[in-house]
Amino acid sequence: ANNAIKNLREVTREENMRNRAINKNNTSGHIGVFQHKSGKWVAEIRVSGKSIYLGIYPNIEDAIAARQAAEVEYGFHENHGRNST
Repeated sequence: ANNAIKNLREVTREENMRNRAINKNNTSGHIGVFQHKSGKWVAEIRVSGKSIYLGIYPNIEDAIAARQAAEVEYGFHENHGRNST
């Protein structure tokens, strides 16, 4: 909420996109996790314009864990996927 120079960081557009809030139409509550038509949960992540499939899981907790591990591996910001409000 405070755009003072000392609070800003210089990043590329790609780096800034790693700090996005969750979309309003998200149904799982987590970026990159959605329910497959089979009822299982799919995890994926988008890096450098390419979608990386992380797997399909029988429960949402495993899919979320896979996505979070990938976020750490690919250097996503800690606020990625959090609501901005």
